[in-house]
Amino acid sequence: MNRLTVIENTVAAAVFTTSKIYPTAIAPTTPEVRVHVVHRSEDTGHTAGVWELTVGKCRLERTVDEVFVLLSGVWVLTADDGTVTTLRAGDTAFLRKGWKGTGEVVETVRKVYATFP
Repeated sequence: MNRLTVIENTVAAAVFTTSKIYPTAIAPTTPEVRVHVVHRSEDTGHTAGVWELTVGKCRLERTVDEVFVLLSGVWVLTADDGTVTTLRAGDTAFLRKGWKGTGEVVETVRKVYATFP
């Protein structure tokens, strides 16, 4: 089994295997989410992949820890406590399990992510 997966030019690669309207979209926006899972561990629950979300607003509630690097776009995260964080291409972030708030995509975002239950 090959233990190395490479996505060349991840910033622009057309790699997505699923695409749908984000399930917690906030009307009237209809952001579309695209995902390519590179790794999913059935025994540990860890996942990793590439994720993209188009312009719009959605509700976010983290059920796992997640670390990600934003490859492109602008994403404004507003926590339920009112804390506003603007993420831009090149930023790295860690969202803890239990984080709740809204995400507003100002420019389509693409990230490389890993989750940890």
